[in-house]
Amino acid sequence: MQRLTRLIGIVLILSLFAPVANAQEPVRSYILLGKADKLPADLAQAAAEKGGTVAYTVPAIGLAVLTSANPNFQAEMEGVVDVESVAPDVQINFYLPGFQPTAPPTVSPPMPDDDFYYGFQWGLDAIDAPEAWAQGALGAGVRIAIVDDGLLYGDVYGNGTLDYHPDLKPNLNVGLSKSFIPGDTNPFTPMNFPSHSSHVAGIAAAADNGTGIIGVAPEAEIVGVRVLTWLPDANSPIGYSSEGKFAWLAAGIVYAADIDADIINISLGGWLDKDGYCNDDGCVSKKDAKELKKLLDRATKYAHKKGSVIIAAAGNDGTDTDHNGKNYFLPAESDKVIAVSATGPNGWIFNPSTELDTFATYSNYGKKLVDFAAPGGNTTLLNQDPSCTIDYGGYPIPCGYFDLVIGPTAAPFLWTWSSGTSAAVPHVSGVAALVIGKNGGEMDPNKVEKVLKKGADDVGDKAFFGDGRVNAAASLGE
Repeated sequence: MQRLTRLIGIVLILSLFAPVANAQEPVRSYILLGKADKLPADLAQAAAEKGGTVAYTVPAIGLAVLTSANPNFQAEMEGVVDVESVAPDVQINFYLPGFQPTAPPTVSPPMPDDDFYYGFQWGLDAIDAPEAWAQGALGAGVRIAIVDDGLLYGDVYGNGTLDYHPDLKPNLNVGLSKSFIPGDTNPFTPMNFPSHSSHVAGIAAAADNGTGIIGVAPEAEIVGVRVLTWLPDANSPIGYSSEGKFAWLAAGIVYAADIDADIINISLGGWLDKDGYCNDDGCVSKKDAKELKKLLDRATKYAHKKGSVIIAAAGNDGTDTDHNGKNYFLPAESDKVIAVSATGPNGWIFNPSTELDTFATYSNYGKKLVDFAAPGGNTTLLNQDPSCTIDYGGYPIPCGYFDLVIGPTAAPFLWTWSSGTSAAVPHVSGVAALVIGKNGGEMDPNKVEKVLKKGADDVGDKAFFGDGRVNAAASLGE
C-alpha cells in the first residue's frame, strides 16, 4: 500500500463513432506514457475516439493526463500507436515526515547572531556550515526549487497586510513559483494551513537578515513548486493530510529543471507497492505500479540531464529497505536521485557538545537507498520523557524539542521545531548550493555528488549514513 505525495484543458468534439459510456460510470483520470519519451501524434483525436479527453501534457517526458468515463479506456488507449503504457492516475497521500507546528519562544537569550533562533540550530554546527561561510560561500547565484506544498503567503503579522514569510522573502523568486494542482494555480499556502515547504526552504536558504534562523545557503534563491494540496484529516496529528498525484510531482520536477534550478529539493515521498494496491480512488495493478515508477524515473532523469541535482527524503518508517523488496520508496528510489537519511542529538539542550550524528530511529535505511545523512532531528528524548520542559523566554518548551530542527512555518507561530528526513534533505541541498556557488553557479550534477561524497564525514555504517554525513566546509575544499 502506498503512502506517498496551468494545466490547460483541451476541448474536443467526439467522433460519431466514439463509445458512449454508461451514465453511471465515474470519470477517471489516467497517466499515459508515450514511447521514447514522446507523445503520440494526434493524441487528442485518439483519446476522443475512445471517449476521453486530454487534461494536460508534459511533452518533455512524453506524459499526458487523460480523463474518461469509458470503463475500457485504459486498455483501448494502450492499443494506440506509440503509446507505451496507460495507468490509473489515482490520488496519493504523500508522506511529509515529522511536521508538527509548535511555537518556539518569541524572545530568546542573547545569541551569537542577530537571527534570534540561530542559537538553536545545532544542525549548522553538525555540518560545519559556519566554517563554510567563513570561506565566503553563501550560495549566491544558485537556484533551489522546493518541490512540496505551498510556501507561506498571507497576513503574516496579523495587521491585515499580505506578505511572504520574513525569513524567506529576501531570497524568494515569486514570479517563478508555480502550482501544479489542477484548478488551483496559487503556488502559496494560505495562513490557516501548515507550510511544510516553508520549514524546508528555511533550512536550506533562510536569509541572514536579523530575524528567525539562517539557512545553510543564506544567499541562494528559493522557488516554490507546489505539487501537494492539504485536506482536513482528523487522524493526522496536525489536523491535515497532504494529497497529490504522481503526475503533479513529475510535472513539478520537469518545471524545476526547465527554469534551470540547480537543486531540486523533494522533502516528501512514500511507498509504492510493486504488486499493486487499491484505495478509495481506484486500483493499481502490478503492471500499473511499474509504469508509475517509470513516470517518476523519466522526470528525474530529465531533470538530471538538464543539470539539476535532485535530493529527496529517505522516509520516516524506520524500515530496512534492503529487505523490503515488495515496495519502492519514491521518489528517493527514482533514477538520479540523492536519498538522505536523518541524524540528530539526544539531550542537546543539556549538553550542546553532545554527539550530533546519532542515527534517527525513525529514518528509513539501506545500502541501496541512502546516499548521505544529514541533520533531521532526533525524537528519542521527546518520546522517552515528554513531561520534561525547560522555561525558555517565558515558555515551557519540551526538552526534546531542542533535538529537533527549527525553521519557518505558517502563522501564528512563524517558526517551529520539526523532525524527519524532510528536514535532513534541505541541509544537503544547502551544502550543494554552497558548492555550486563556489564553482560559479553552474556545475554538473554528477560532479556535485562526487564533491559531496569526498567532503562527507564517515560517521558509521553505510546502510544508515550512506557515503557519510554531509560536511559543508570539507566539501568546499574538494
